[in-house]
Formats: sequence, structure tokens, C-alpha cells
Amino acid sequence: MALGLGGIVLLNHGDPSPSLTFGTLAILCAAVFWAGGAHLASRLPQPSDLLMSTSLQIGLGRLIATVIALASGERLTHVGLGAGASFLYLVVIGSMAAYVAYNFLICNTSTIVATSCLYVNPVVAVLLGEIVTQRTIIATVVILLSVGLSFWFDYRRRGLV
Repeated sequence: MALGLGGIVLLNHGDPSPSLTFGTLAILCAAVFWAGGAHLASRLPQPSDLLMSTSLQIGLGRLIATVIALASGERLTHVGLGAGASFLYLVVIGSMAAYVAYNFLICNTSTIVATSCLYVNPVVAVLLGEIVTQRTIIATVVILLSVGLSFWFDYRRRGLV
């Protein structure tokens, strides 16, 4: 886990501006909190219906995000057709389908395997539009190595290797 977090820091570090430092800290905190939540979710009783569990998680997240947006002065004044369609696509496919799959993994695999997406997502983001530098390549290798080690340690712990 530490190796993966180190890879994320390496991937996001390079410009000493305060906004980038804040963004890096936000990404690291999100990864740590997500892993903590996944750890708790695998040990606490969950609704047997994956759709119900997903709806509860997304609903609570939406409520928290709305409160933060309103408190920070965000207001929705106009939604274009393309933006509205994109939003609906992200809600249905990007959130509901992904959360159902994630909840299935939490219930049927180890926390390490289920949360490995946290480390792969920044790599995918880099591949979709970041400028690739030597630092980016090293960070990507470190992150992917951490995911591979996570799987290996998990399989070893369960006696599969």
C-alpha cells in the first residue's frame, strides 16, 4: 500500500505550486479514506441487495457533495443538453454499474484486491491525456508494481501461491 501511495505522490509531484500540492494531498487522503471504508465495508453487515447498498453509498456521497457545493457558493444556473446527457451517462454507467461491481468485489474478494483500482485509475488518467515524462513512466511502473504485489501478497495470505 505504501508503495502505491508513493507512486501516486511521484506521479502528482513535479510542480511546487500550492494548488498541485493541495491536489496531491487530496488524492492521497481520498485513497486512504477509500481504503479505510473498504476495510470497514468488508467487515460490517451490508444490505444483501447490491443495488440497495450502491444506492445508499451514492445517495450519501451525493448529499455530502451537495452540502459542500452549496457551502462553497456553487450554484447550478443552466444545464445544456450535452452536459445533461453526459451527467446521466456518468450516473448510470460511471457510478451505478461501477459501484455494483465494486460492492460485488468487496463481498467476494479481499479488500486489497477490491481497492486495487485506486492505484490503476491515476495510470489510466495519465494514458488518456497527460504529458508522459520519465517521472510519469517511473511512477506508473511503481504503481503497477504495487498493484501486482498487493495481489501476490493477498494470494499468498490465502494460500493460493
